[in-house]
Amino acid sequence: MKISSKMTWGLLNQGCNIFIPFVIMFLSYKYLPLEMASVWVIFLSMISLITLFDFGLSPAIVRNVSYVISGAQNLVKRGIDDIIIKDVISYPLLSRLLFDIKRIYLYLSLIAFFIIVIGGVWYFYYISPLDIKNEVAYSWLLFSSALIINLIYLYYVPVLTGLGEIESSYKANVFGRIIWFFL
Repeated sequence: MKISSKMTWGLLNQGCNIFIPFVIMFLSYKYLPLEMASVWVIFLSMISLITLFDFGLSPAIVRNVSYVISGAQNLVKRGIDDIIIKDVISYPLLSRLLFDIKRIYLYLSLIAFFIIVIGGVWYFYYISPLDIKNEVAYSWLLFSSALIINLIYLYYVPVLTGLGEIESSYKANVFGRIIWFFL
């Protein structure tokens, strides 16, 4: 069996998604005091909240971008029977779709900001030991801000997939995870 570049990037993508949080958890328990390492484990569990904010949007984005790239001249709320298909891409429709996708993710990010960043600062300040309260609050502000930035740009993966650039979406995620790891 010949392994293609796309398959290699796909495996690397999944490996980074699974492996990097475990490495961070291992390193935090090895090099940080137990109280701070435990807080970082809770930080890592908050990543799943970002996934919940994106729940259901990615497949819809992939589908709609694929429709437009395939020649759809309009999009409908339900079904595909009323979609007009031509042999050319409707660039105004694609532009509008990308604008709407960016706006949706921006609104989601604003909501997530209040829930995750503001609520998280209060929560982590409340549960942290007295001697590291400020350090935990500042760490959470930095970490959660990175989570929000990740959410703002999370739309790239389904858009690239919808454009047929699956390998590019894998690469974007791998490089994003590696940068996140080092920050």
